[in-house]
Amino acid sequence: MIGETNSRSDTRSKIVDAAARLLQEQGPAAVTTRGVAEAAGVQAPTIYRLFGDKDGLLDAVAEHVLATYVSAKAAIVEAASADNADPLDDLRAGWEMQIDFGVANPTLFGLLSDPARGRRSPAAQSGQHVLESRVHRIAVTGRLRVSSSTRPEPAQSSRSCRRRPSSAIPGSSTACTRPFSGRYSPMHPNARQAGR
Repeated sequence: MIGETNSRSDTRSKIVDAAARLLQEQGPAAVTTRGVAEAAGVQAPTIYRLFGDKDGLLDAVAEHVLATYVSAKAAIVEAASADNADPLDDLRAGWEMQIDFGVANPTLFGLLSDPARGRRSPAAQSGQHVLESRVHRIAVTGRLRVSSSTRPEPAQSSRSCRRRPSSAIPGSSTACTRPFSGRYSPMHPNARQAGR
C-alpha cells in the first residue's frame, strides 16, 4: 500500500513538472493532455485519473509553482528579518520579485492571479501571509499605522503626528492619531524623511 501511494505521488509529481515545463517553455497551447502525457512518460488516462481534467492539472501546476515561489519568498523575508534589513527595502524587493516572476511567467502568472484559484489555494494563502509579515515589519518601525482591523495605513509625518500609546502595532509604543496628509508615500525612496 505504501509503495502504491509513493508511486502515485511520484507519477503525479512527474506529470505536474512536465506540464509546468511545457507551460513555461512553449506556452499554454503546448499543455495538452497528449503533450503532457508524452513529456511525463505516462498514458493520457493517467492524467484524467489523477487530475480529473486539464483544468485540474492546471490547478495542480499553479499550486506547485506558487508553493515553490512562496517558499522562496518566505525564506527571503525570514533572512531579512534576521539580518534586521530595512523593512521598506524588503517590501520593495518583494514587489520587484513579484513583477519579475510575472514577466518571466506570464501564462502561469495569469493562472495564479485568477481570484477563484487564489481563494482555495494554500500556497496563495501562504503568499498572503508573507506579504502581511512584510507590511507588519514596516508597521513595527512606526512607518505605518495599523487599525484594529489590521489594515495598514500610511504613517504621519513626525512633525504633524500626536503621539499616544499604541496597542494596534505590536512592539511599538506610539502611533499616529491624525489622518494621513498625503505629503509623502511610504513606498517612495525618501520615505524615511517623512513629510518631504
